[in-house]
Amino acid sequence: NYGMICVMRPTGVGVMRMPRLCEINWFNEDEMYRRIYDVLNTENVLSNPCEIIILPPEPPPPEAKPSTMGLCWVAEGKIWFRLWPPPYTDFAHELIHLIPNKDVEIEEMYAYNLSEFVVELARRGVKPPVNPVRLFSINSVDLILESIREVYNYPFKDLADFFTWIGVVPPFLKPRASTDGFVLELDPSYDTQTIILTTISEFAAGCVYDELQFMVLLRLLEKLKK
Repeated sequence: NYGMICVMRPTGVGVMRMPRLCEINWFNEDEMYRRIYDVLNTENVLSNPCEIIILPPEPPPPEAKPSTMGLCWVAEGKIWFRLWPPPYTDFAHELIHLIPNKDVEIEEMYAYNLSEFVVELARRGVKPPVNPVRLFSINSVDLILESIREVYNYPFKDLADFFTWIGVVPPFLKPRASTDGFVLELDPSYDTQTIILTTISEFAAGCVYDELQFMVLLRLLEKLKK
């Protein structure tokens, strides 16, 4: 029964109690949801599943647009999903919102771009050395480039050299005419933080399809632990 549970106050006045995550059937019956929770609880940053409120799909909250698949009220530790069970990426997305001490200016970037990587970690049964949200705390392009060189076992000159090699054009690079054919170069209008966040996002999106991109993200988490 996914409905609300009625409990009684000592005064005898009935109040409606919303179900907690630990009480939800799909969380208890599908191991992937518990794995996703465990990945995002690395370093013990999430509340206990019995403290996270899960609103039933119906009725949708007033804030939900027709295209909204999930909502999170961080201060209340409360989540709503349009679908029960929710897609794994939607589940990861909303749990990421509950992780404290993130940069609020890129809050949605955390949730949107890391959810695929989190689900892939859970699917493989990999417990990351530090929480995946730490990827967006990286402030060194050299650290990323070092990880790429180690995983690909190739001395790429810079990120432009790497993305030229794999044939991907992130927004911070622009094509340049060259006698050597397709060449990318840095667009000077992008700052270092944007370059780092965009690069991490590119790898998070590609890790499902490219084993090496998955390994680069894992290598970065290992370096962040050190």
